Parts: sequence; structure tokens; C-alpha cells
Amino acid sequence: MELSRSYKVIPLKTWRRRELFQSFLAFDSPCFTASVDVEILPLKKFAEARGESFFLRTLFEIARAYNSVPEMRRRFLNEDAIAEYDFVHPSTPLMTADGENYCQTTLPYRETFTEFAAIAEPIIEAVRRGNASGQVIENDLPNCFCASCVPWFCAAGYTPASYSRNQDIHVLTWFKMTEAGTVLVSNRFNHCFTDGIHVGRFFNAIIRNFREPLAG
Repeated sequence: MELSRSYKVIPLKTWRRRELFQSFLAFDSPCFTASVDVEILPLKKFAEARGESFFLRTLFEIARAYNSVPEMRRRFLNEDAIAEYDFVHPSTPLMTADGENYCQTTLPYRETFTEFAAIAEPIIEAVRRGNASGQVIENDLPNCFCASCVPWFCAAGYTPASYSRNQDIHVLTWFKMTEAGTVLVSNRFNHCFTDGIHVGRFFNAIIRNFREPLAG
């Protein structure tokens, strides 16, 4: 399965964010985590009314939020430039049939839920059956983000594990829905690319998408 990897190059020399970028790059770690309680009950009712997977619909609306904010699609390219990808794809842990293990799997992002689900559902089923050969998408893509669903408990806060000091792959986790119909959504950002204003745009996009999911 082919995933879009196209991007535009942002030269550091002329990038208006260059000084901020270099300043944060010198930090011991420029990564930080922010968490927001988001109303998710409208999204759950929407998915149930349409016979959709609540998990897949949530993942799609999160991916739609990622792709709506350019700063969330930026990655390190080389010492002279930044890459801004046209699309970023969700990489998510999918549970295997035994319910104890999982397979980290990248699902190709598409701009409508119908297209996204049509590709994702057979991949998910193959992982559950333990027959993922040829189905699991490579997970070393620079233009992906990690998104994990933790449906076993509610959370008030969360700090994800990090695999490198200057990690530019965003890591998102959402938890079990509370009795009030909200869910904690936590994301690890890189300050080299994102400031508070971009974080606000991203979380506001998630809030809006959960409240007004895409019908297509």
C-alpha cells in the first residue's frame, strides 16, 4: 500500500522561524506534552448512528486535525531545511486476537472517512487474525504520527515515552470516555515546530471535529 510522502522544502536560511527553531533545537529536549479534556459523546453517537467503528472514526477525526495544521506536518529534513509534508498518516497499535499484544500499524490517511475506512478495515482485520503479512504498513515513515487508544481507564494526565531527544514524530493518546462524555486527549509536541498558538489550533481542530465530524 503506497502512502503519500510528498513535501515542500522550507529552507532554514529564509524561514521566518529560523531563530526560534535553532533556539529550541539547542535545548536538552525541545519536546513537551499538553493534554485537553474533549467532549466526545457527539462523535460516539454519530458513529453509532451510521454503523461505523467508533475507534476508526475517532482516529480519522484526529488525523483530520493533524493535517489541518501545517506545523503538525513539519519534520526535520537536513541541516539546511525543514520538510512540510502534504499529508501525515496515523500509526496506531492494533490489538491482536489474544487481546494482550499489539502490532504497530500505519494506516494511510485519506480525506474522507469512507475512503479511509475502506483501506483501514481490512488491515485491522488482518492484524487481529494474526495474518498481517503484506498488510502492515511500514512504520519508519517520517510523515506519520503515533496515535494510541487506551480504552481501559480514564486519565487526568499523561506523559508519553520518547525515543529520541529531538523527536519530531508527534505522539497522541486518547483514553476511555468518562461518564460525562469527555475524553482526555494528550499529545507530545516538538517546540522546534510548534508554539502555544499552533497547539491551540490543533486541539481546537480536534474539539471541532469531534463535535462536527465529516459526513463523507
